[in-house]
Amino acid sequence: MTTSDMTETNATVTVFCDFIESFERQGPYKMNVIKIMLKRGHEEWFQPISADSIANEYYDMVREQCETHSLTGVSKVFHEPFSQAKIENHLSSLPFEKLTTEPSKTGKSPFEVIDGKLVVKEEFCISTKEAHAMIQFAVEKKLEQYFEMKVSTTER
Repeated sequence: MTTSDMTETNATVTVFCDFIESFERQGPYKMNVIKIMLKRGHEEWFQPISADSIANEYYDMVREQCETHSLTGVSKVFHEPFSQAKIENHLSSLPFEKLTTEPSKTGKSPFEVIDGKLVVKEEFCISTKEAHAMIQFAVEKKLEQYFEMKVSTTER
């Protein structure tokens, strides 16, 4: 990789991380979707993802976070027994839709929905370990901020 390529890659990763940072602390939903994508590893994380393929893992993740962090205000579908259809609908209407919205702070979303699948736009499909680690750190940091904020508001 040339110095020019590395500079371009770093700039792209920075835009991606700025996109993650731009989200207000509205819930863990969007970060959980990205976290599930990142679990695939640095060479596969950016492959398209469908609501039906992650529904179970996503439901379990949010439920575990509700219990671990005493989250309130979480969608009622997470307080009910697992329903594939309800979780798919939730994923499509909330995190998938929100992840494709162009934020005013960064002006560019790295995601789009194509044929019902969440897709990372081509210019953001970076398969280096460094890029993967930076994005993973940004997601974990955002989740940590959210959980800390929820704890501080419940202690008041």
